[in-house]
Amino acid sequence: MTDALRIARALADAAYDAWQEVADRPDRDDKVAMGADGTPTSRADRHVEAAMLPVAAELGVRVLSEEAGAVGAGELCAVIDPIDGTRNAGRGIPFCCTSVAVGTSRLTDLQAGVVRDLNSGVRYEATAGGGARMDGAAVERRPFDPDDALVALLADYSDVDTVVALQRRNHHIRDLGSAALELCLVGTGALDAFEAPRDWLRVIDIAAGTLFVREAGGRVVHPRTGDALDTPFDLQPRTGLVAVHDPDALPVFLEAVS
Repeated sequence: MTDALRIARALADAAYDAWQEVADRPDRDDKVAMGADGTPTSRADRHVEAAMLPVAAELGVRVLSEEAGAVGAGELCAVIDPIDGTRNAGRGIPFCCTSVAVGTSRLTDLQAGVVRDLNSGVRYEATAGGGARMDGAAVERRPFDPDDALVALLADYSDVDTVVALQRRNHHIRDLGSAALELCLVGTGALDAFEAPRDWLRVIDIAAGTLFVREAGGRVVHPRTGDALDTPFDLQPRTGLVAVHDPDALPVFLEAVS
């Protein structure tokens, strides 16, 4: 196991244990502060992050987190979202996770990533050049079937995104509410693609999942240029993306968001 993967796994496991302590609390979704990213922090967000920060300090890595912002010092940075899918978690919808990616400054230098499903406990892990694994098993490839595509779409209901998507008769659309987990499902082939046509996503949402898709053999690109997605470790920039399990399917899904 690489040092970066060991760090990512330790942080994700600390988050999973902390989530179990608040998962059934009726006040888990109470807003208790404002996060560094400018969005409200729930009690569960704060509790889970508070369990992760001491682990990061002990391991000697700095942190970029949704709630606390930039914390600590060190050559390596852990980009974390303590609870990705906060609204799902607060409402009791069992689709949320902790996302941890370890690198130095941006998506293209990521060394390892772990996404831990907070409900099932499943670990999605990837290391740069070392492939992607789900609960220790290597991810298998699934060829794209254009007549039966399953797509996650992050859409603005005031725009035409959903209308255009639903006109593609063989594209079955889902909006699941956790970008990190949706990316991991693209990596495993459970989803053919995840599309976010608008600039809504931050690096904390997508870092670990992006590495997982790429190490599983898929592609993650910018929706308007088709170039490999890259973004710095910074809470402010937002981006869209198109992620596909089968690279041969990329033109189909880029055309769908154009």
